[in-house]
Amino acid sequence: MVAGFLQALANFAFSWVAWLGVNHAALTFAITAENFTSAIGTVVFVAYLSALCTTPAYTATQFALLTALSAFGRTQLAAITGIVATAVGWFWFFALCAAAAIPGLVILWILVERGNFEQIEKKERAAAAG
Repeated sequence: MVAGFLQALANFAFSWVAWLGVNHAALTFAITAENFTSAIGTVVFVAYLSALCTTPAYTATQFALLTALSAFGRTQLAAITGIVATAVGWFWFFALCAAAAIPGLVILWILVERGNFEQIEKKERAAAAG
């Protein structure tokens, strides 16, 4: 949850750069924040997918399908981002990118409330013990 929230916030750093105008220090900060939060998000996501793929005979296939599915939205939505940025401006474009994280964070919250992560943790402990 923290990683997803930080990734969304990192997009506001780019909105800040768009608001400031040409500022190399601000751009350096925004790029660093985005790269750092993306790395954290990637680690958390890979750990989650690894926990989901528990059947040894199908792990490679499951992992490949889940990672391909996760890339689908990113690659398909990238085609229209230039049009959106031109229409709304860079400041609002990056604010919209941050807002795009909200549905994923809501789904993540629902999974946490349903106890899905506790179930995964119990399975992992049982597998490690047995």
